[in-house]
Amino acid sequence: QRNIASVINNPKVFSPSAVVEFDAFDYKGKRVIRIWTPADAFVHSFKNVIYDRLADADIALKLDAQISSLYLRKQTTYTEQRIFPYIDSSDLELDLLDDVRAQASIKRPNHPWTHMNNEELLKSASLYSKNYATGEEGFNLAAVLLLGREEVIASILPAYKTDAVFRASNADRYDDRDIVKCNLLRAYRLLRDFCAKHINDMFYLEDGQAISPRDIIIRELISNTLIHRE
Repeated sequence: QRNIASVINNPKVFSPSAVVEFDAFDYKGKRVIRIWTPADAFVHSFKNVIYDRLADADIALKLDAQISSLYLRKQTTYTEQRIFPYIDSSDLELDLLDDVRAQASIKRPNHPWTHMNNEELLKSASLYSKNYATGEEGFNLAAVLLLGREEVIASILPAYKTDAVFRASNADRYDDRDIVKCNLLRAYRLLRDFCAKHINDMFYLEDGQAISPRDIIIRELISNTLIHRE
Protein backbone atom coordinates (compact mmCIF):
# COMPACT_ATOMS: atom_id res chain seq x y z
CA GLN A 1 0.00 0.00 0.00
CA ARG A 2 2.87 2.34 0.80
CA ASN A 3 4.54 1.61 -2.54
CA ILE A 4 1.32 2.20 -4.48
CA ALA A 5 0.69 5.49 -2.65
CA SER A 6 4.29 6.54 -3.32
CA VAL A 7 4.01 5.88 -7.07
CA ILE A 8 0.63 7.60 -7.37
CA ASN A 9 2.02 10.70 -5.65
CA ASN A 10 5.15 10.80 -7.80
CA PRO A 11 4.68 13.82 -10.13
CA LYS A 12 6.96 12.19 -12.72
CA VAL A 13 4.48 9.32 -13.02
CA PHE A 14 0.98 10.68 -12.31
CA SER A 15 -0.01 14.29 -12.73
CA PRO A 16 -2.01 15.33 -10.82
CA SER A 17 -1.88 12.54 -8.28
CA ALA A 18 -5.04 10.50 -7.88
CA VAL A 19 -6.90 9.82 -4.65
CA VAL A 20 -7.06 6.15 -3.66
CA GLU A 21 -8.48 4.22 -0.74
CA PHE A 22 -7.25 0.84 0.48
CA ASP A 23 -9.33 -1.90 2.04
CA ALA A 24 -7.41 -5.00 3.16
CA PHE A 25 -9.20 -8.20 4.14
CA ASP A 26 -8.72 -11.98 4.25
CA TYR A 27 -10.48 -14.13 1.64
CA LYS A 28 -10.11 -17.91 1.27
CA GLY A 29 -6.75 -17.92 3.01
CA LYS A 30 -5.39 -15.03 0.94
CA ARG A 31 -4.74 -11.41 1.88
CA VAL A 32 -6.63 -9.16 -0.55
CA ILE A 33 -6.04 -5.43 -0.97
CA ARG A 34 -8.88 -3.63 -2.64
CA ILE A 35 -7.91 -0.31 -4.24
CA TRP A 36 -10.75 2.17 -4.63
CA THR A 37 -10.23 5.12 -7.00
CA PRO A 38 -13.26 7.44 -7.00
CA ALA A 39 -14.05 9.46 -10.10
CA ASP A 40 -13.06 13.10 -9.89
CA ALA A 41 -13.10 16.25 -12.01
CA PHE A 42 -9.41 16.16 -12.96
CA VAL A 43 -7.71 14.90 -16.12
CA HIS A 44 -4.80 12.70 -14.99
CA SER A 45 -1.76 11.90 -17.10
CA PHE A 46 0.53 8.89 -16.76
CA LYS A 47 4.16 9.65 -17.67
CA ASN A 48 2.95 12.77 -19.55
CA VAL A 49 0.43 10.79 -21.62
CA ILE A 50 -3.32 11.26 -21.19
CA TYR A 51 -5.48 8.16 -21.67
CA ASP A 52 -9.17 7.62 -22.23
CA ARG A 53 -11.11 4.45 -21.56
CA LEU A 54 -12.95 2.81 -24.48
CA ALA A 55 -14.61 -0.50 -23.59
CA ASP A 56 -11.68 -2.58 -22.23
CA ALA A 57 -8.96 -0.55 -23.95
CA ASP A 58 -6.86 2.41 -22.78
CA ILE A 59 -6.54 4.87 -25.66
CA ALA A 60 -3.67 7.36 -25.65
CA LEU A 61 -4.99 10.81 -26.59
CA LYS A 62 -2.69 12.68 -28.98
CA LEU A 63 -4.92 15.23 -30.69
CA ASP A 64 -5.78 18.53 -29.02
CA ALA A 65 -9.45 17.99 -29.88
CA GLN A 66 -9.49 14.64 -28.05
CA ILE A 67 -7.90 16.11 -24.93
CA SER A 68 -10.21 19.15 -24.99
CA SER A 69 -13.22 16.83 -25.24
CA LEU A 70 -12.01 14.92 -22.19
CA TYR A 71 -11.62 18.14 -20.19
CA LEU A 72 -15.16 19.15 -21.11
CA ARG A 73 -16.52 15.79 -19.97
CA LYS A 74 -14.60 16.02 -16.71
CA GLN A 75 -15.95 19.48 -15.98
CA THR A 76 -19.54 18.23 -16.04
CA THR A 77 -21.30 18.39 -12.70
CA TYR A 78 -23.14 15.17 -11.88
CA THR A 79 -25.99 15.91 -9.50
CA GLU A 80 -26.43 12.22 -8.67
CA GLN A 81 -23.08 12.38 -6.82
CA ARG A 82 -24.39 14.97 -4.33
CA ILE A 83 -24.02 13.54 -0.83
CA PHE A 84 -26.78 13.68 1.78
CA PRO A 85 -24.95 13.07 5.08
CA TYR A 86 -28.18 12.69 7.09
CA ILE A 87 -29.61 9.90 4.93
CA ASP A 88 -29.16 6.52 6.61
CA SER A 89 -30.01 2.94 5.69
CA SER A 90 -33.50 3.22 7.22
CA ASP A 91 -34.35 5.80 4.51
CA LEU A 92 -33.62 3.25 1.78
CA GLU A 93 -35.42 0.07 0.70
CA LEU A 94 -32.38 -2.16 1.10
CA ASP A 95 -34.52 -5.30 0.65
CA LEU A 96 -34.44 -4.48 -3.08
CA LEU A 97 -30.74 -5.37 -3.13
CA ASP A 98 -31.62 -9.08 -2.96
CA ASP A 99 -33.32 -8.76 -6.34
CA VAL A 100 -30.36 -6.72 -7.62
CA ARG A 101 -28.01 -9.56 -6.66
CA ALA A 102 -30.28 -12.12 -8.33
CA GLN A 103 -30.46 -10.13 -11.56
CA ALA A 104 -26.68 -9.59 -11.56
CA SER A 105 -26.03 -13.32 -11.11
CA ILE A 106 -28.35 -14.15 -14.02
CA LYS A 107 -26.41 -11.85 -16.32
CA ARG A 108 -23.02 -12.90 -14.94
CA PRO A 109 -22.70 -16.10 -12.90
CA ASN A 110 -20.67 -15.66 -9.72
CA HIS A 111 -21.03 -11.89 -9.95
CA PRO A 112 -19.03 -10.15 -7.15
CA TRP A 113 -22.20 -8.54 -5.78
CA THR A 114 -23.57 -11.96 -4.83
CA HIS A 115 -20.77 -12.30 -2.26
CA MET A 116 -21.02 -8.75 -0.87
CA ASN A 117 -23.07 -7.53 2.05
CA ASN A 118 -25.28 -4.47 1.59
CA GLU A 119 -22.62 -1.98 2.66
CA GLU A 120 -20.02 -3.43 0.30
CA LEU A 121 -22.47 -3.54 -2.60
CA LEU A 122 -23.54 0.09 -2.11
CA LYS A 123 -19.91 1.23 -2.12
CA SER A 124 -19.13 -0.93 -5.15
CA ALA A 125 -22.03 0.68 -7.05
CA SER A 126 -20.83 4.17 -5.97
CA LEU A 127 -24.06 4.77 -4.05
CA TYR A 128 -22.15 5.47 -0.85
CA SER A 129 -19.31 7.86 -1.48
CA LYS A 130 -17.00 10.50 -0.08
CA ASN A 131 -16.43 14.07 -1.26
CA TYR A 132 -12.70 14.61 -1.05
CA ALA A 133 -13.08 18.36 -1.38
CA THR A 134 -15.34 18.76 1.65
CA GLY A 135 -14.82 15.54 3.61
CA GLU A 136 -18.54 14.73 3.43
CA GLU A 137 -19.31 11.04 3.39
CA GLY A 138 -22.60 9.19 3.00
CA PHE A 139 -25.35 8.12 0.64
CA ASN A 140 -25.62 10.20 -2.54
CA LEU A 141 -28.56 11.25 -4.68
CA ALA A 142 -28.13 8.20 -6.91
CA ALA A 143 -28.75 5.97 -3.88
CA VAL A 144 -31.86 7.96 -2.97
CA LEU A 145 -33.26 7.72 -6.51
CA LEU A 146 -32.52 4.03 -6.92
CA LEU A 147 -33.46 2.77 -3.45
CA GLY A 148 -35.05 5.62 -1.48
CA ARG A 149 -38.40 5.38 0.24
CA GLU A 150 -41.12 7.38 -1.47
CA GLU A 151 -41.44 9.96 1.31
CA VAL A 152 -37.66 10.55 1.26
CA ILE A 153 -37.63 11.10 -2.50
CA ALA A 154 -40.63 13.43 -2.23
CA SER A 155 -38.78 15.53 0.36
CA ILE A 156 -35.53 15.79 -1.60
CA LEU A 157 -36.97 15.93 -5.14
CA PRO A 158 -40.60 17.11 -4.88
CA ALA A 159 -40.92 17.51 -8.67
CA TYR A 160 -39.88 13.93 -9.40
CA LYS A 161 -42.47 11.71 -11.07
CA THR A 162 -43.01 9.67 -14.23
CA ASP A 163 -46.44 10.11 -15.80
CA ALA A 164 -47.47 7.13 -17.95
CA VAL A 165 -50.46 7.81 -20.19
CA PHE A 166 -52.22 5.45 -22.59
CA ARG A 167 -54.50 6.92 -25.25
CA ALA A 168 -56.49 4.84 -27.71
CA SER A 169 -60.22 5.50 -27.95
CA ASN A 170 -60.07 8.62 -25.78
CA ALA A 171 -57.49 10.80 -27.53
CA ASP A 172 -58.56 13.99 -25.77
CA ARG A 173 -57.89 12.62 -22.30
CA TYR A 174 -56.63 9.08 -21.70
CA ASP A 175 -57.81 5.50 -21.38
CA ASP A 176 -55.35 4.59 -18.64
CA ARG A 177 -52.82 6.44 -16.53
CA ASP A 178 -50.24 5.71 -13.85
CA ILE A 179 -48.24 8.39 -11.99
CA VAL A 180 -45.10 6.78 -10.58
CA LYS A 181 -43.23 8.52 -7.75
CA CYS A 182 -41.35 5.63 -6.16
CA ASN A 183 -37.64 4.82 -6.49
CA LEU A 184 -36.26 3.87 -9.89
CA LEU A 185 -36.02 0.13 -9.20
CA ARG A 186 -39.71 -0.08 -8.30
CA ALA A 187 -40.60 2.47 -11.00
CA TYR A 188 -39.06 0.25 -13.68
CA ARG A 189 -41.33 -2.64 -12.73
CA LEU A 190 -44.48 -0.51 -12.53
CA LEU A 191 -43.84 1.19 -15.88
CA ARG A 192 -42.89 -2.12 -17.50
CA ASP A 193 -46.16 -3.68 -16.38
CA PHE A 194 -48.12 -0.62 -17.52
CA CYS A 195 -46.63 -0.84 -21.02
CA ALA A 196 -47.05 -4.61 -21.21
CA LYS A 197 -50.74 -4.21 -20.39
CA HIS A 198 -51.31 -2.02 -23.46
CA ILE A 199 -48.88 -3.38 -26.10
CA ASN A 200 -49.58 -6.56 -28.02
CA ASP A 201 -46.97 -9.29 -27.65
CA MET A 202 -46.55 -10.36 -31.27
CA PHE A 203 -45.07 -13.76 -32.13
CA TYR A 204 -41.55 -13.47 -33.57
CA LEU A 205 -38.82 -15.97 -34.37
CA GLU A 206 -35.12 -15.14 -34.40
CA ASP A 207 -32.70 -17.93 -35.36
CA GLY A 208 -35.44 -20.44 -34.61
CA GLN A 209 -35.99 -19.05 -31.12
CA ALA A 210 -39.23 -17.33 -30.11
CA ILE A 211 -38.55 -13.90 -28.61
CA SER A 212 -40.75 -11.05 -27.48
CA PRO A 213 -40.22 -7.80 -29.43
CA ARG A 214 -42.63 -6.15 -27.00
CA ASP A 215 -40.46 -6.95 -23.99
CA ILE A 216 -37.32 -5.72 -25.77
CA ILE A 217 -39.01 -2.46 -26.79
CA ILE A 218 -40.36 -1.92 -23.27
CA ARG A 219 -37.00 -2.63 -21.68
CA GLU A 220 -35.20 -0.11 -23.89
CA LEU A 221 -37.96 2.49 -23.60
CA ILE A 222 -38.27 2.36 -19.81
CA SER A 223 -34.59 1.91 -18.94
CA ASN A 224 -33.53 4.83 -21.14
CA THR A 225 -36.32 7.04 -19.81
CA LEU A 226 -35.24 6.37 -16.23
CA ILE A 227 -31.51 6.50 -16.88
CA HIS A 228 -31.93 9.98 -18.37
CA ARG A 229 -34.30 10.91 -15.56
CA GLU A 230 -32.92 14.43 -15.19
